[in-house]
Amino acid sequence: MANKKNILVKAGWVIKCLGIMALGFVAIPVSAHHSYSMYDGSLYKVFTGVIVRIVPNAAHFEMHFVPLNEERNTLVRDDEGEPLVWVVQMESAARATQHGINRESFPQGTVMSMGIHPRRDGRPAGDRGNSGLFQCPKGISPEPGKHCDSVPGNMAFGEGVIPAE
Repeated sequence: MANKKNILVKAGWVIKCLGIMALGFVAIPVSAHHSYSMYDGSLYKVFTGVIVRIVPNAAHFEMHFVPLNEERNTLVRDDEGEPLVWVVQMESAARATQHGINRESFPQGTVMSMGIHPRRDGRPAGDRGNSGLFQCPKGISPEPGKHCDSVPGNMAFGEGVIPAE
């Protein structure tokens, strides 16, 4: 009788363990995400620049670009005379694709405009936030001081407008 009781107790524990494991398989996954505190969300800097690289990371799509000067006729350079590359973190690659944003729609050399929340530490990087993203027609740059949203034939990607600075 004692042996039967031990078997039933052990079977009860096995059933409980299997139940707990089953809950682990059906539980809703929790997504962790980093903070946006590195960006100044109270400020938008608006850029018109030339795409140098697209990085479609799963978590955040990235655009690497070199800004054009205010006259829109040359690239902005750093203290060593090299093109000053900015990195913009955007929505997920899946969401970007839904908006038509991918390597094919923004090949190297594409002129585009958007606003970004810059990094607080001054590094040339930022987050797009809710800014509009506009692409100039191939071979055309905006007039001095203006952005791609002002150029006839521009293409808008996703929602939003160029924010006021």
